[in-house]
Amino acid sequence: YMSSLINADGTWANCTNDGYTDKQAAGYNENHGVDTFKTASLLLDAYAMTNDSRYLTMAGTIAGHLENVAVTSDSIGGNYVHTWGDGGTPSYALWLDGLYMTLPFRAEYAEYAGDTAKLQDIVERLTWVSENMYDSDNGLFYHAANANNNSGTFWLRSIGWYAAALADVMDSVDST
Repeated sequence: YMSSLINADGTWANCTNDGYTDKQAAGYNENHGVDTFKTASLLLDAYAMTNDSRYLTMAGTIAGHLENVAVTSDSIGGNYVHTWGDGGTPSYALWLDGLYMTLPFRAEYAEYAGDTAKLQDIVERLTWVSENMYDSDNGLFYHAANANNNSGTFWLRSIGWYAAALADVMDSVDST
């Protein structure tokens, strides 16, 4: 499936799928936000299994998009705003589940690139979450936050996404 979306030189293949562009067929939408980036990790898995450089090239393209286009905010520890573009900004900018959609991919790509500065940046982003979104009264993390304002709600599934993000990121951080 992924091979059909990527040309031999690592660029997006020209395909149509009921009017969708090639990127949209892959689930990627520049204006939707962090949810569209989770599948990028599959590119690194495909590269590890096949050593086919086009997967690593495409992963680099997507990593570059995250670095240059995706919306981050210092008020939420440099983390990605959950949605951007035409979709508008949600009432709470950072969602725990969004961490899982971006940071493990960024960490794994930084590991491939040998970029320890990016790995440190990712650790700092996760540290901000642990320091600002944790409710010590009940031991849970808030689902979402803005600068100094948590959503007041706990969503256990998002806490699970956060735990998964920590585990996946630590795989990359531990290897450097």
